[in-house]
Amino acid sequence: MLNLVLKEKGLSRGRVGAELGFISARLFWTLRETFPQFEFEEASRAIEALRVIKSPEEVEVMRISGRMAVAELETELAGICVGEREYEIAERGRATATRLAAEYITAQEGSSMHIEHPLNDGHQIITSNERLDMVHALASTRALTDGDVLTLDFCRIPQLYGYRIGFSRNAALRELSAREQEMYDIVNYAYDAALAVLKPGLPAEGPDLVARGILEKEGMVDSFVHRTGRGVGLEAVEGPEIAAGDTTILQPGMVVTVEPSVYYQGFAVHVEDTYLITHDGYECLTDCPREIRIIPTR
Repeated sequence: MLNLVLKEKGLSRGRVGAELGFISARLFWTLRETFPQFEFEEASRAIEALRVIKSPEEVEVMRISGRMAVAELETELAGICVGEREYEIAERGRATATRLAAEYITAQEGSSMHIEHPLNDGHQIITSNERLDMVHALASTRALTDGDVLTLDFCRIPQLYGYRIGFSRNAALRELSAREQEMYDIVNYAYDAALAVLKPGLPAEGPDLVARGILEKEGMVDSFVHRTGRGVGLEAVEGPEIAAGDTTILQPGMVVTVEPSVYYQGFAVHVEDTYLITHDGYECLTDCPREIRIIPTR
């Protein structure tokens, strides 16, 4: 493939930039031996800068990916029950993602399109009960019990053509206590406040400073152990960081997450969505109710 690209560009020698931190030593030496007329250099920063602004084609893929993530969530929620294991929930969502990706690719490119698999490898983040304070922990063999609260997070799962979407919701196999509902409402208030300042021309740290200030005022900031958001695309974490200290100016074409959260053993609030920065504001790519889903025990 690289040979065809170089030929198409009319390049016969010179310097080629590569993300050397993402390829194996074996692949690096294979490239050098296959293309001795080229010099391969580290270009991670240049490539990361190019990824910050998505092309119209990438935006459309990420719109579809966002709808896929929401469909995966609904599939998982529909089958959750006492006794089911976290990884079994994840496998059910993955089956839906694979089917949707295969249907789209077939419709666009025909059944003769040869691909190894319609959905890239990936493992979903699912935590429940005593595992809820394990931020970004992958789905385990833990079986659900009556009264559990769950976090269902899809940011590690590559969607259509390998693009990633930040998306997470909470569910519970019981009604929330008054204090839990209060915490849920506070985090969603912080989310709304962050969203209110999300727009082109704003420094990327702006939504984080607003959301973090609310959680600090409510005495919950110590349980908020990550940033309010980050860029997403082909990688799960891209620029800009929606975090204090990142003064990158938000621009149309950037795709970022909004996800103020709190984590405790036995209870967590992690509501996350992905937004496209537009010329006059933003577009949500993961349109889905943010209320916690209460699942009747079976």
